[in-house]
Amino acid sequence: MLIVPSTLDINVHIAALKTALAQASEKMQFLTPPRLVQNNRSGKRLLQAYFPQNGVTVKLLDSIAFLLRTLPVGWNALELWGKGAARIERLSGGVANEIWSVRVRGQLAVARLGTRSDADLAWEADLLQYLDRQGLSVPVPLPTTDGRLFADGLVVMEYMHGDPPRTESDWRRVAETSRELHRLTRGWPQRPGWRSSSDLLNAETGTRIDLTAMPPEGVARCRAAWSRLVGRETSVVHGDLNPGNVRMTTDHVTLIDWDESHVDVSDLDLVLPYNAAGLEEEAYDIAAQASAAWEAAVCWDDDYSKKRLAEVRSI
Repeated sequence: MLIVPSTLDINVHIAALKTALAQASEKMQFLTPPRLVQNNRSGKRLLQAYFPQNGVTVKLLDSIAFLLRTLPVGWNALELWGKGAARIERLSGGVANEIWSVRVRGQLAVARLGTRSDADLAWEADLLQYLDRQGLSVPVPLPTTDGRLFADGLVVMEYMHGDPPRTESDWRRVAETSRELHRLTRGWPQRPGWRSSSDLLNAETGTRIDLTAMPPEGVARCRAAWSRLVGRETSVVHGDLNPGNVRMTTDHVTLIDWDESHVDVSDLDLVLPYNAAGLEEEAYDIAAQASAAWEAAVCWDDDYSKKRLAEVRSI
């Protein structure tokens, strides 16, 4: 915070402030009038006129606005995980979020920044902690220094080592892990703000899905596919079991990136390569059609979503 002493050369302070702003990659200094030595009209004019003439932009804020401005937001919230917490490298994936490898308290971790509500993130954190206690290998959230599991849309999780599944045998292990997830989470409450495929037979929106943005004929096909799931067993589903979201070692199968997890029909997680879950032909067809409809709706309207919608048959 800059204080302007009347007895010193003000240009020295302007030069020091310019250096500090450059080091912090900032372009503007925010100040509150009570912190000024000359907290009067003359002092404010000096700040707002002379400083910009010398390359420093200053903005005066009232105390409340200054407090909001200085709260950690976005990636600045990473400092809540302790001194020295830092981003290392941006990771692939993360369509709806920004994902980085980070170092927190000397530990390699993964941080995800998005716009989900606190209730949404609390649901995910509670789920992962429960699954970890039950013996499933999952990326457990790491707390801030004051014990929070997320802050301002930022979540920091354990870094999980391993390779993606490649063989039919690998995918059978993924299927076994998915079925254990489903067994452990029967009766789990729905993620706040989310809708299941069955809910969307009548509802129009839910988190990332907005059926009003899709062509009516496409919505009709999606709903026809989802209607075939009615009455089947529900649980938490991971929601995005592609090879990039699985890490395998000799001892463990780890499912990562739980951003799409919610409560829905369990079979939606079992549309796997090689039909590794061993679904009967009709059950596999029902789940595959419903899964294609879900991905079309949740991603609409990019090229991938249009490709997935084209796979959904008219019924």
